[in-house]
Amino acid sequence: MNARFTLALLLLLGVAASAEDIVTLKNGDRLSGTVVDMNGGKLKFKTAYAGEVLIDWAQVQSLSTGDAVRLKLADGQLIEGKVSTTDAGALKVEGETLKGPVEVDPAKVANINETPTTWHGSIDLGYYQTGGNSRKISGLGAINLLRETEHDKFQIRADFRYGRERGVTTDRKAYGLIKYAYKFTERFYGYISEEVLHDFSKDLRVGTVTSVGVGYDFIKADHTDLSAEVGPAYMTNDYRNSPDEGHLGARIFVHFRQDLFLGLVFVNDLTFYPNFERGKNWQARDEASISAGLGKGWTMRIGAIWDYDHEAPAHNFRHDVLYFATLGYKF
Repeated sequence: MNARFTLALLLLLGVAASAEDIVTLKNGDRLSGTVVDMNGGKLKFKTAYAGEVLIDWAQVQSLSTGDAVRLKLADGQLIEGKVSTTDAGALKVEGETLKGPVEVDPAKVANINETPTTWHGSIDLGYYQTGGNSRKISGLGAINLLRETEHDKFQIRADFRYGRERGVTTDRKAYGLIKYAYKFTERFYGYISEEVLHDFSKDLRVGTVTSVGVGYDFIKADHTDLSAEVGPAYMTNDYRNSPDEGHLGARIFVHFRQDLFLGLVFVNDLTFYPNFERGKNWQARDEASISAGLGKGWTMRIGAIWDYDHEAPAHNFRHDVLYFATLGYKF
C-alpha cells in the first residue's frame, strides 16, 4: 500500500511539475511559474517565490507552457494552445483547435492572454425606513461600469440618494461621471471627464465639472491599486434661486484599493476641486467603503460619502456626510 501511495504521489507531483510554465531569458536566467499575460512588450509572469514580475519580451530566449495560452499576433490573428520553443527560436503552438503545430516568430506576438474587451462593473442598492416619531424614508442607488483594453479605458458611474421625513423631501442628491482615458504607457495615461451633480439641499439644480488631464498608476497589483489624476477643469453651477456661475479650477483625484483579511476589500476615492478665481471657494468629495463578497457575484458594502464645500450657501453646513450599507451585484 505504501509503495502504491508513493507511486501515486510521484505521478501527481510529476503532473503538477509538468503544468508549470518555464521562461528562459537571454542572459541564462530561468523562471518557473505561470504566464499571466503579455501587453506592451512586457510579459507578466507569476512565481511562487517572487510574486508577479514583468519581463521585457525582447529578453525572452524561450517559453514553454503547461496549459494553453492565447496568442494575438501583430496582424490580429489569434492562436490558442500550449507553447514550446524550437531549436531555431520559434514558438511552437499546439492546440485542439489547430490542425497541427503552428510555428510563430516571437517578434510577431503582440499579446498573450489579452483580456477581452467587455463591460464589467457593479450595481448597489440600499433602503432605510423608520416609523413612529421620525417617519423617515431614505434610499441609495449606485452603478459603476468599466471597460478596459490594452490602449484605453472607459468608465461610467452614478449614484443617487433620496430622503423624506413626514412626507417632506429632505434629501435629493445625484452624482454622475463619464471618463475616457488613453494609455500613453502601461501606467501613464491622459483623460477627459465630465461630472454632473444635483443637490436639492444646496439649491443646486445642475453642476458640471469638465476636465482634461493626465493620470498615473503608481501601484496596479492583485491586492493593491493606487492611482492619481490631475488636470484643469471648468465648473458651472445652475442654481434655482441664486445667480448661476462658472469658473476655472482643477480636478485632483486619488484612487486607492486594498484587499484585507477574510476577503474584505477597502476602496477610497478622493476628489479635490480647487477654484482658480476664488481660492476659498473649493470643494472636495470622498467616498470610502469596505465590501465583502457573499458568493455568486453578490456583495455587501458599508461606507461613507463625504462632501465638503468651503464656501457653502447660506444656512448650509460645509460638511455633508452620508453613511450607507448596500447590497450589490458584480458582473
